[in-house]
Amino acid sequence: MNNKKAISGIIITVVLVVLVLVSITIVWNVISDIIADQAGNVDSEAQCIGAGLTVSSINCDATPCSVVMKRQVGANANPDGLTAVFTDVNGGLVGTTIVAITSVPQTFTGGTDAATDVSVRVYFNDTEDPSVIHECQPVTQAV
Repeated sequence: MNNKKAISGIIITVVLVVLVLVSITIVWNVISDIIADQAGNVDSEAQCIGAGLTVSSINCDATPCSVVMKRQVGANANPDGLTAVFTDVNGGLVGTTIVAITSVPQTFTGGTDAATDVSVRVYFNDTEDPSVIHECQPVTQAV
């Protein structure tokens, strides 16, 4: 009888160890997926910081407006393009332009002579899925 009690204690210990290992595996899989998703967000934010593009000049004296983007000193990322939204004095939309960045400084046109503000967002294409783009925070400047 004493041997049966000793064996049952070993079985309980083995079962508990297996349950702990399974629990750790499940928790690790969930946490690693979350970390991997957040790592992608950090990469795109780092690219945005490294882009360093600013609106150098805007001229809306004629239609369409002419906008010049310049790279800041020390910028090291190469964005794939930019989206510009032109608005009037009341905040109404007067034009949208999407431009692939081919060189810096980059000059592009869009909007109308009614534009009073332009909001420019630099974007990067996703390295794994080219149909996905990551937009950076907008740079807004009055005309």
